Amino acid sequence: TGPRSNRQSGRPDGRRSGARRGARRLRRRAVIVVFLALLVALGFLLYEPFVHPQVHLVSTTAGEYGQLEAPPIDFSVEDIGGFQPLAAALYQDGERPEPRVLGSMRSPARMEELSTDLSEIVTSESDVVIVYASGHGFGADGTPFLMCRNFRVQNPPAGRFGLRALLEELADVDAAVKLLVIDAARYDYDPRLGFLVDEFTPHLEREVARLDDPSVWVLASAGTFERSHVSQSLQRSLFGYFVARGLAGEADLDGDQMVRVQELHRFTSAHIADWVERSTAGAETQQPLLVWGGGAGHPPDPIVLPVS
Repeated sequence: TGPRSNRQSGRPDGRRSGARRGARRLRRRAVIVVFLALLVALGFLLYEPFVHPQVHLVSTTAGEYGQLEAPPIDFSVEDIGGFQPLAAALYQDGERPEPRVLGSMRSPARMEELSTDLSEIVTSESDVVIVYASGHGFGADGTPFLMCRNFRVQNPPAGRFGLRALLEELADVDAAVKLLVIDAARYDYDPRLGFLVDEFTPHLEREVARLDDPSVWVLASAGTFERSHVSQSLQRSLFGYFVARGLAGEADLDGDQMVRVQELHRFTSAHIADWVERSTAGAETQQPLLVWGGGAGHPPDPIVLPVS
């Protein structure tokens, strides 16, 4: 009975020993899994700055309107020229260098070809497309329009293009991110042209939300009842000037070598608001507006341009 008793008394010890070995194996596997996860995360953080989408930037402006038809878009040529230093960070195919200037705002008929023009330069569904547009924005019967270059006071419908149609043109482009940077608030009051109050900006958020397209973003030069200011000393609009500086890298607020859409908004807003407050002694404000087409919920913060 003695040996049998010893074997019986040893069984619990064996079970405990096996349980301890199983626990150690589980701990080792857990450590390995955590280590591999951290390794993957580290690799992504190190690799991400070197991998970025192809970015395309195009500009269009109404520029000079017909004599006595509407005030010109001051410094529109200079604003578009301010994007030229970004060429090193943009996609280049050798034949059509970017940033490109399109004649889209010559007429409504030309604006209807915008999605075709953009689709011709997009190389992949992962691309980013930035469209900078400057022209007078106004409202008629609660509908926001852009004033094309062929606008005539005697026949407004022939020279205007709806904001809704412009957003739909942008949404039709097969790209991951479409950012419309629009300066349409140079004049907030012009009785001769038929607008006594800003009817463009108040409807902007409604029109963008109507798209229900999370790939579309709109960065507008000013908020409701504000106007977009220019600087005679800079020979630029403040909006065009700070957007160009932001895209060139100054808006990379977290130093990750990428300019993201919300960083660009924060950068332009802070600098423009400060400039206008100082230059008007606090009499006026200008706060750029960022609107996302994805509707309710927490918006993402996509990359719009790597820092070259």
